Amino acid sequence: MSAAELREKGNTFFQAEQFSDAARCYGEALAKIRSGDAEALEVPVRLNLAAALLQLESIDDMAKVVTLCDEVLALDPSNTKAFYRRGIAQQALAQKPDGSRPMLHAARKDLLQAAKLEPSNRKVRDALQAVTKALEAPQKFWECSLLGSNLYGDRQPSKPPPPPSVCSVCRRLGHSACGESLWLTERAKWLSMPDSEVAKVPKSFEDDGTLMEAIRASREEYQCGISDLSHLSDDERDALEDCIDSIDRPFPPLKCPVSLGQAVRCAVEMWDDAGA
Repeated sequence: MSAAELREKGNTFFQAEQFSDAARCYGEALAKIRSGDAEALEVPVRLNLAAALLQLESIDDMAKVVTLCDEVLALDPSNTKAFYRRGIAQQALAQKPDGSRPMLHAARKDLLQAAKLEPSNRKVRDALQAVTKALEAPQKFWECSLLGSNLYGDRQPSKPPPPPSVCSVCRRLGHSACGESLWLTERAKWLSMPDSEVAKVPKSFEDDGTLMEAIRASREEYQCGISDLSHLSDDERDALEDCIDSIDRPFPPLKCPVSLGQAVRCAVEMWDDAGA
């Protein structure tokens, strides 16, 4: 049988969840490819074999998966499946008694690269989250340094950086929003208004819309709040007026703290009373 036929046979076994037979067929196909038959299948057959070995869940096969994915990435440096499957294999190898956190870090690095290449791939994101969570766990005793205060594993490992944010608009990594969504969010933050209010669109070009009215109402409410004098007692109000009236130091002390807005409002009312 040719390499292509063996691969098709392996695919049939894989779909039937007969992963051991699938791995055998893929292995035979790869042997033929290495001997010069169907070089175009070098990448897909290696990926197929890696997938079958992962499904067998044998820890002894994980190193083979890593090697297969290394070979794929040497041929195709941007292959998402190779990064993902190598990351899964490295995560499994880290669970061995002689495994280590560096292996987990390597797994996270591969899964992060896979997530960058395919940010909408749910399976990749879930695997990345699982590895990140595993890295946040305290180190085992035998993984700790035997120097200083870390002798008994009392020093916690530093947390890995969080997964990159995924844009809710373009689904790319590195930012949470872009385009109109980002513009609305930033404008709402600058105006101190709700996003929903800023997002309202006037009915026509001549229509002023509701945003300015909402801003004015919000500011009037704020001004009323900071300049309200109703909570001041008569003594506190008299002390404030005496302080405003005074032109020489030392100024009369206030009975209680007041805001600048309250002082201005009191001065305006005193001015109005004097004019009346």
